[in-house]
Amino acid sequence: MFRIFIAFAVVLITTLATYIILEIRAVNIKSLPVAEGTTRQQRIVELENWLQELGRSGHFNGSVLIAHKNKILLESNIGKRSAKGPSITPKTTFNIASVTKHFTAAAILLLQSRDKLTFDDPLHRHLPELKQFENVTIRHLLVGTSGLPDYVAAADQLLQGIELLTNQKLIRWLSTQKPNSTFQVGQTYAYSNTAYVVLSEIIERVSGQPFHEFMQQHLFTPAKMTNTTIYRQNAIHPAMKNLATSMKKRFFYVGDYVDQLPSQLDGVAGDGNIITSPRDLEKWHNALLNGSVIPTADYREALTIQTADDGTPIVEHWGNRDLYLGLGWNLYKGRGDHDSFGSWNGYQNYFYRAPDKDLTIVVLANAAHFIPFSMIVDELKGNVLSWQN
Repeated sequence: MFRIFIAFAVVLITTLATYIILEIRAVNIKSLPVAEGTTRQQRIVELENWLQELGRSGHFNGSVLIAHKNKILLESNIGKRSAKGPSITPKTTFNIASVTKHFTAAAILLLQSRDKLTFDDPLHRHLPELKQFENVTIRHLLVGTSGLPDYVAAADQLLQGIELLTNQKLIRWLSTQKPNSTFQVGQTYAYSNTAYVVLSEIIERVSGQPFHEFMQQHLFTPAKMTNTTIYRQNAIHPAMKNLATSMKKRFFYVGDYVDQLPSQLDGVAGDGNIITSPRDLEKWHNALLNGSVIPTADYREALTIQTADDGTPIVEHWGNRDLYLGLGWNLYKGRGDHDSFGSWNGYQNYFYRAPDKDLTIVVLANAAHFIPFSMIVDELKGNVLSWQN
């Protein structure tokens, strides 16, 4: 018995040690050297070399774009579109996951600017089958205070008997199963994927167009985002043709890359599933900057710190940073810059805007883990902002 215990302990310790070693290797991101007195062009070269080294060491597979005043300063495409596929190019697209949310919020703002709805509309005015959520408004959905149960957490129940979850199936589940709100509406904040799927359904009902058609006609096309669409199975669109497959290492952090299997949750939209490229996100930045898609005055609400019903600012604490909530954006109090993260099934995404400097940073990856990806983003962003100061 004692020998069995010792053998079990050895296996457990060895497994734990291996995991710790792999974790350390994964987050062992080489710092970006910055020599004093170097020019911006020299720093760009250093940054490009750093990114290429991250690619060679297996820490990064994706695309990076940095633009300033309508000029691309750096565009780096590293790795492959799929495990056995071609190399990533400027036309390669990625599923930007929750970065999608600020686009959905923009569509709601656009409909409000055209007097098609208001933030104070009750949810059941547009989706009468959800009348049990009688106190929930569009604003509550936008700012994460609706209390609607998270569909990702309820996936085991939702996916019973279906191959692919869609917006319509999720709405049907909410209307027939009638799950209770998870907290009192308007008083508590909780990050909500469900709320943004519901918002996309509101967009469909109010506009009379399928969500993907509305987004294409009223946001993507006016912004000249020709390589952007909403993910749909069997959709024919250049963005789908150029899509990078989500990948993972064969053995967590080690081995060669293998393609990830599609998820049964890939049929929903509004909370995620925009397919786009770094260049198209830069076009979107310019469209927001010049008000060509949404009038600047109408979009200002998206970049305003949101509050609970009692006026308390909604804020998330990440390490030593306080991130105040905009509409799909993280805001930094007292500053004009803002950003958005997205994570789904191997895709990791980051979109940063500083409108006052006309500066954007886009980092899209199709084979990443959140913590090392975040470390790369922090190192890159800190370096780039030092150029501007």
